[in-house]
Amino acid sequence: MDLRPGNVVFGDSEAETYEIIEMIGSGGFGAVYKVKAQNGDIFALKTILTANLSDEGLQALINEGQLSTEVQHENVVRVFYFHDGKQYPQFPPYMVMEYADGGTLSNLLSEKREQGEFFDPPQLQKIFTELALGMRAINNKLVHRDIKPDNILLVNGKLKIADFGLSKIVGAATRTQTLKGINHIMYCAPEAWRLDKNLPSMDMYSMGITFYEIATLRHPYNIEASGNIVEAWKSAHFTKLPEEPRQYNSALAPRLSQLILKMMAKRSEERYKSWDEVLERLENSENNELKNRNVSSLVELAFTKHLETERQRLEGEARINKEREQEELISYSFLQILDAAKETVEAFNKQSEFLKLEIHEASKMGFSIYANKGAGALPTVSAKVEPADNVKLRDNQIVIAWGWAKAPSGRGFNLLLITSGDEDFYGHWQTLHVSHNPIMAVTDRRPEPFFFKLNELPKEVHNLNALHIYQTQKSAFQPDFFDALIAELI
Repeated sequence: MDLRPGNVVFGDSEAETYEIIEMIGSGGFGAVYKVKAQNGDIFALKTILTANLSDEGLQALINEGQLSTEVQHENVVRVFYFHDGKQYPQFPPYMVMEYADGGTLSNLLSEKREQGEFFDPPQLQKIFTELALGMRAINNKLVHRDIKPDNILLVNGKLKIADFGLSKIVGAATRTQTLKGINHIMYCAPEAWRLDKNLPSMDMYSMGITFYEIATLRHPYNIEASGNIVEAWKSAHFTKLPEEPRQYNSALAPRLSQLILKMMAKRSEERYKSWDEVLERLENSENNELKNRNVSSLVELAFTKHLETERQRLEGEARINKEREQEELISYSFLQILDAAKETVEAFNKQSEFLKLEIHEASKMGFSIYANKGAGALPTVSAKVEPADNVKLRDNQIVIAWGWAKAPSGRGFNLLLITSGDEDFYGHWQTLHVSHNPIMAVTDRRPEPFFFKLNELPKEVHNLNALHIYQTQKSAFQPDFFDALIAELI
């Protein structure tokens, strides 16, 4: 049933009642209400939508909801009662929680940005310590999985972490990659994107980003608000190295800057092992700054070297990932060429009684066709492509892959995978059929039509439509282009 002002819901028993006063918020998870207990105390009640959860997901949510009532700490919003939907079936699942009316950390950060002033060092020390203490209490029981400034509330000047009982809902929204979870994915650890096992190290990464935002008043990753936003955030968490926080807040102590970036390490094993370690660093930061003043330049040098090494590693990984993604895209597009060859072979074999053709896939981007004439080395028709380095043609089209199809004699044609822009994601196949220009001196004796070798293509594609020693006919790929090549096998 829908809950409305004036309705009464229950706590541990029907003798413990809460009257709904007003709705104070709503979202993908459900709704939040201000409620009043029998003694007049004010609480918050949050309903939880579970319709999109599997039975397994629902049970996990119930387990975590029950665990959330066991987390008791002054820097955590207290959950007094969790209703799993069974004790009072006339009501939806809900949580009765501590009421917080001081706004959120997100609101506080917005005010600071508008004022153009950073938190001073004592304030930062206090904020970081409160949040680390709250996280230690939560992670002793469960993994939050939705750390962000919106889920950190202010109560009488004290920060309290909230919504740790709703993490399954947020996780489910992210796995479907809808924009419903956009605020969540801004803080989502790399291993969470991979759907690895939920561990406290995920929360440490998310809180590291939150610390960065508190210290600098800006998110560490700048994402363009266009294209696939979800994929852009995923790429940032996997491959982008944040700027050193002191570039934006020069008053930030070096050890706090190092602490933040260590919490945000891409590899979970490179983060702090526990919140006790974080708290120890926070408690000793001022003393250590004084004790180590004589080696501060060495520490600074080590920190700078670490950042540069990490930047190079991430750039290398990003390049490898981009190359891998491009190869997968090309492999998918190459299926059009492979399928055309297979159809030709299949059609021939259905109609030929005395000779059969066979096709062998040498790789994701190559194959060979031969006539089954018995033992011994056989001549083949082969095709192969490989990624091109986004070569721009005279008409501004981009070549993202190139290669050739050839017959035993050396006759053949080139294959070019060409894209016309961002919307032409998979590209389209074009062919080059090359012959000698009769008005030019012949410099080689290749049979016509022939193809450019891979080492020739970078130079020759720029000569298309120009007066040259070769004449090149460029056209869209057609399956029957293989017929002339296969004829040599027969």
